[in-house]
Amino acid sequence: MLALLVRLLQFAFLFLFGVLIIRRTMWALRGARPDNSADESQRPKGQQGSAPWWEVLDVSQGARLEEINQHYRQAIRVNHPGKVSKMAPEIIAVAERRAKELNAAFSEAKRARSSAGNR
Repeated sequence: MLALLVRLLQFAFLFLFGVLIIRRTMWALRGARPDNSADESQRPKGQQGSAPWWEVLDVSQGARLEEINQHYRQAIRVNHPGKVSKMAPEIIAVAERRAKELNAAFSEAKRARSSAGNR
């Protein structure tokens, strides 16, 4: 009986985690969260049609590199494909796309901060 309850709780947790990943990915695919509308002209070159790095990393546009690092690490910890490796292939694909998006946004943020520091 206890084993069944533990299995049920594990399933509920994995299901809710999967829903969270899917929801975040849908926001990313649309280019912004429902309450944010980003102007195409403000997006960095190479990111036309996707959310700007500061929205992907959920930081302000003028965030310091330390804050960007913190948000990136927190987001990649939640969305890493290794966390969902035993789930359905669709969930794994969503996690892989989100991780790629986070990595690209983080790279763009580091480039933006290094070029801003050299001026």
